[in-house]
Amino acid sequence: MKNRYIYLLFLSFLISEECLDKWLDNHSFILNKQFNLTANTKHQMISFYYDIDRYRIETNEFILISNQINTSKYLPEANKLFIDKKDEQFNKYIDSFINFSKLKRKFKKISDNSYEMKNLLHKTSTVIFFDEECSKLDSIYVKSKSFDFHINKITIDSIFSIKSDSLFELNLNSFEGVEVHDFR
Repeated sequence: MKNRYIYLLFLSFLISEECLDKWLDNHSFILNKQFNLTANTKHQMISFYYDIDRYRIETNEFILISNQINTSKYLPEANKLFIDKKDEQFNKYIDSFINFSKLKRKFKKISDNSYEMKNLLHKTSTVIFFDEECSKLDSIYVKSKSFDFHINKITIDSIFSIKSDSLFELNLNSFEGVEVHDFR
């Protein structure tokens, strides 16, 4: 009887990593830290591009580009560009989600194709859902006392096929009458 419990415990441990590992194996370019993630939230479409030490976030409301030197935020409706020194704290926050090998250890399996990560300090819970084959990231649900956030229609692809340098620069010549605020 004791051996049966040990066997079940060992088997559940092996299976618990199966879906997440399978998905990461199918998306190995993520581990190279060069990828594009596109997703829908309740209110808008979000595109996130990451290339080793720089990233770009695009929403309906803004474009944010950050690297090791500065951060630029363009607001299309106001036609304003804000440039500041790099935001080290926010960059560390982004990097903490990009370190998948470390992040993977924080998720616990809650069903065959869903995993949960709890942050007791901030009292948040993040649940990720995969499709039945564990080949696609189906949705992400983040819940805390102050908000519920649901992300769906997620696609992830490599940025090797995109000319990535143009993604991480704003060509001011293409913007007419942009108001620039440089705080560096």
